[in-house]
Amino acid sequence: MGEARAGEWTRLGELGGPGKVLLELPGGNADGDEPVEVAAARDLLKETGYKAERTAEPPG
Repeated sequence: MGEARAGEWTRLGELGGPGKVLLELPGGNADGDEPVEVAAARDLLKETGYKAERTAEPPG
C-alpha cells in the first residue's frame, strides 16, 4: 500500500452499488489490559497495511 499524508483520507474500497458509498473503518477490541491506542494502531496495520505514526487517547 502507499503512504497517507497527515490530513488525507485513503479510500480502501467501495461498497453499496452505483452511486452509493459505504465508509468502513478498521475496528477491533483491546486485548486484556492493552491500551485502546495500542489496539487501534494494531488493528489499523492488520486490516489496512497502514502504520499509525501517532495515536491519541479517545475523548471522554
